[in-house]
Amino acid sequence: MYIADGVPVSTPLAEGNGFNIDKEAVISHITKKSHMIIVNSPNNPTGAVFSHDELSNLAKVAAERDLLVISDEVYKKIKYDGARHYSLASFPGMRECTIVVGSFSKTYAMTGFRVGYACGPKELIAPMMLAHQFSVACVDGPTQHGLLPH
Repeated sequence: MYIADGVPVSTPLAEGNGFNIDKEAVISHITKKSHMIIVNSPNNPTGAVFSHDELSNLAKVAAERDLLVISDEVYKKIKYDGARHYSLASFPGMRECTIVVGSFSKTYAMTGFRVGYACGPKELIAPMMLAHQFSVACVDGPTQHGLLPH
């Protein structure tokens, strides 16, 4: 059973298409029961970084269908070949309906420390905090110190 009886529906990314977003494939997976899209760019494990146009099209789909978005940007600092990262929250109308998930652990090779964050509109973050506050206390002192700029 999934939280809140949600049922995940995947839209595969094809290697032959460079693991790029196929807007029509995404649309074909959206139903009346759809509430959210989860996007991972830069992507793990493919390394694909979605283009401005791909994310713009996805933002339009989400806005037209009134869908929330979780934008997993954990690998935004780890990209190659001149790839440019665009945050889905930066597109028109998306700031109000997007939760951005990030990580210090991946960026600074501290994977065992599990230090991440989520940011978004207060109306979306506040309910998350209700569940989170009872499962995680805080980041320990030595890890916080290790994250300070030197």
